[in-house]
Amino acid sequence: MHRYAKSNLFLTLKRREKVLVRKNIYGTFRSDEYPYGTHPPAISYTESDEIVSRAEPDSGCFYQMEYEVGHGGGHRICTGSTWKIWS
Repeated sequence: MHRYAKSNLFLTLKRREKVLVRKNIYGTFRSDEYPYGTHPPAISYTESDEIVSRAEPDSGCFYQMEYEVGHGGGHRICTGSTWKIWS
């Protein structure tokens, strides 16, 4: 494992303010499992994924992007991409 593995980007499914499912999209940056490259691979979720199957459109469910970076200064996560959700 690389030192100082810190950053994570999450897709979170919530109903009102209650977290139903939180998905770490790419894994922890600088960890051995992180998909390194100029651009991380595109990610798609289907009804077989809990983050989709637990969503109930008429019950107040919504998706929220969340992030986590290490303590100290100078840390950031840049997405720079368009996020699309199809129904």
